[in-house]
Amino acid sequence: MEDDDSDDEANQAQTKEEAAEIQCNCDRTYGAYKELLKTIPGFQEKLKIAGGEVLTTYYSMLTKGANDTRSDDISILKRSIAVWLNKLPETKPHFLPDDRSNCGIQHNMAGKLLCPIEFEWDDLE
Repeated sequence: MEDDDSDDEANQAQTKEEAAEIQCNCDRTYGAYKELLKTIPGFQEKLKIAGGEVLTTYYSMLTKGANDTRSDDISILKRSIAVWLNKLPETKPHFLPDDRSNCGIQHNMAGKLLCPIEFEWDDLE
């Protein structure tokens, strides 16, 4: 009987988390929609008269644009961080902006920056 109660509680917690995630996605989508209405003149009217095929094309173009932008942003960010870290005198060896082989915790400077705050990177224990 107790196992059934704990399963019910776990299911309710999971359902609440799922509902919160769905609400967050809805809020984000609605916010993006409002921004599109502000940015693209006549977009709301186009949506009202557009058929399913046109809407599918709009959605595909928006998704592709979002994915391309995210990819470009991350690529630029990685290069910018490498250049910035290379300016620090303690960065040895230097990061190669387009090479991932010397990144992460195997590089002393990157490891120091990635190390959780409750640990001391220089403490070998």
